Formats: sequence, structure tokens, C-alpha cells
Amino acid sequence: MLFVMHADGNIFQYLWPNAPVFNAYASVLLGAGLIVFGANFARMFLRTGIFHPILNALLIGLMALALAMVAVTAFGFTQEIKKLLVLTAFLSTILFTVAGLVAARTRFREVRFYVVAWVGAVIASAIMTGRHWLGIEISEELQFDAMRVVMVTDAAMMGLAILDSVNQMKQAQQKSLEQALAEAQRNLGLSRRLNDLEARYAMAQSQAETSERRLADTAHDLRQPLTALRLNVQRLISGANASGPTPRREDFEESFDYLERIVASELEHHATMTDKAAVRGRVIDRQGLAVDDVLGSVADMFAPSAAAQGIALRHVPSGARTTLPALVLMRIACNLLSNAITHGGNGRVLMGIRRAGGALRLEVHDSGPGLSAPDFARARARSVRLEPVGAAEGTGLGLAIVDRLASDHGLTVALCPGRREGTGISVTLPAA
Repeated sequence: MLFVMHADGNIFQYLWPNAPVFNAYASVLLGAGLIVFGANFARMFLRTGIFHPILNALLIGLMALALAMVAVTAFGFTQEIKKLLVLTAFLSTILFTVAGLVAARTRFREVRFYVVAWVGAVIASAIMTGRHWLGIEISEELQFDAMRVVMVTDAAMMGLAILDSVNQMKQAQQKSLEQALAEAQRNLGLSRRLNDLEARYAMAQSQAETSERRLADTAHDLRQPLTALRLNVQRLISGANASGPTPRREDFEESFDYLERIVASELEHHATMTDKAAVRGRVIDRQGLAVDDVLGSVADMFAPSAAAQGIALRHVPSGARTTLPALVLMRIACNLLSNAITHGGNGRVLMGIRRAGGALRLEVHDSGPGLSAPDFARARARSVRLEPVGAAEGTGLGLAIVDRLASDHGLTVALCPGRREGTGISVTLPAA
């Protein structure tokens, strides 16, 4: 367009030889077109609306000025407008080049070919402007040769500028994708760490709850031997004035032994930080544990409490032997017997062993109000008391402790069927 504009009428005879009137006016349209399209290309390519708002305003003003010059030709002044368009085109190429140089300060790789292309256009436009405005005599051959070089160079540079811009956009997209992928991987890593922390927190919370339950169970199991010790000490102090038999030395030893076993078991559990250590119990010989050695001690331990409440406590002897650890059997029997004495009313409590095939069954019966199957299932939960307000005092942990110990050792806790009154509870024991 710059070449055709400066060639003026010389080239139009080859384009439209049969339109002499338009031949004299065509350079106006082509000159204005050079300014308008060049300014718009600079705005789009350099993205001046985003990065350079001042340059963007100047380019828009330049486009408006070119269109206004074309409009003025409707009232004449064609030759004057032609001369102004030559100067305006020259100034426009300078503005396009300056805009490229400004953009190159921060985005050189994107606009390098664009700048080179417009520098060549500035040189060619300066030659033609010197001829029209300064009257410098320049041969037509030099003019046309300069324009040819500019056209080839400009076309090559603009093509490279477009290709380079596309390549830069692809690289930017690739970099953006890589950053998004890296961000996604970081988020995934953070999510995994968060899930791991949540799992650890849940585990720690579960261990804390387990420890809290074990402490509550231990405190509950320590109450009865302490009560028995207190009653025996009171009888020993009262001497002949006390009701009931005088406590024996064995009664004190059995209570102390039970207390020491429970405390030792809990210390072992906290030292190893595993439930398996707590449920291993004491080491027994290969012939197994004599059940009566444990049940007899438990019956003696609870005798003072039963007598104080007017309950007839009876232990049925048995020659059975079990592989269950002594402490576990003692804790199960203590909790069952404590429940029977506490809730059995002023009647009878019976404890003994039955054989059931190849296994044993520890049974504790009382003559209290009885317990239905649904109530029995509820009572096995922790801290559940079924009695109405004002009934016998209890913690609601007895059956829950029995149920946990049975679960730890693969035992079964159940209601004894066929009872007309009271409650009977059985726990299966492995036979030696």
C-alpha cells in the first residue's frame, strides 16, 4: 500500500487504466488504508489495550484522523489531503515502530520481528516523504528499488512476527499447562498429607478413647476389692463386737493379690502401648488354670459385701481347668458377681461352672427382678443403667467390661435361658 501510494498515478495506469478519475483519487484511499490497517494491526499484535493503554489511545486517534482526511476530500482539497497523508503515513510508521520498541522492553521475544519490519517501512516512507515535502530529487529507479526491498523485507518480517507470536503463545500455553499440572500435584500431595493427618488424628483419638475406657474399667474393678478390704478392716477393728465371722489373713491376701494383678496388667499395657499385652494375663502352666482357685477367691472377696446386703452367696466347686489367664477370669467373675449382688435384691446368688461339650460355661445366677433380652443387650453398652431413679447404685460398666474381655479372648456372653425368676448370665471358657 505504501508503494502504490507513493507511486501515485504511475502505477494506477496498470491497475485500472480505464478509470482516470479514480486514478487521481486512489492514493488517498490507499494512504488512509495504510494508516488505519497498520494502526489496527499494531493494536491487535501488541495488545496495547491490555499492556499499553496510552499507545492504544494514540493509535485509535491516528485511525480517526485518517478517516477524517478521507471525509474532507468529499469537499475537494484532494491534492492537499494527498500531501498530508504522505506525512501522516510517515509519522504512522514511526508510531508503529515506537509502539513495538515499548513492547519489546518487557516482551522482546514476542515483538522482535515486528520491530524489524516497521523499521524498514520507516526508512522507505522517509525517502518518499523527503521527495514530496522537502523537494529532494530522488530517481524513480531508487524509489522503486527501495520499495521493492521494503516490501520483501516487510512481508518476511511480518510473517516471521506472526509465526513467532503463535510459537510464543504455544510455549505460554505449555508453560501454563505445566504450572497447572505442578499445582495439581502439589494439591494432591497436600490432600494426601491432610488425609494422613486426619487418619493419624482419628487413630490418636481412638487410642485416647480406648485408654479412657480402660482406666474407667480398671477403676470400676478396683472398687470391689477395696470395699472388701474396708469391710474386713472394720470387722478386724471391731473384734468380738462385729457381726459375722472374723476376717482371715487369706481374705486380705486375696484382695491385695487381685488389686496387684489389675495394676500390674495396666502398667504392662501402658508400657507396651498395645491391647495384646493387656489381655495376655499371667503365665499359666501347661495343665491350665484350676477354675476353683480363682472363683473361690472371688467368692471369699465378695462374701462380706453379700452378707452386708443380706444376700446368701454360694459358690459351687468344680474341678474344671481352663486356658484363660487367671486375671481375665477373675475380672469377669468379679463383675458378674458384683452385678448379681448389687441388683439381686435380698435373695440368693449362685456362681459355678457347667460343662458344655468341649468347653466350660461360667454361670452367675441371682433371684432379683430379672433381665429381658433387649435390656441385656442394652446393658452390655458402656455406662448404661437400666434401674429407675432410687435403685441400687451402680456405674453401668460391669457388663460392658465383661463383654470387652470376652471379645478380646473370643468368649461368648449370653443370658441363661429357661429361668422363671431373677437373672442368669453365662460366659463360655476354653477348657484345658
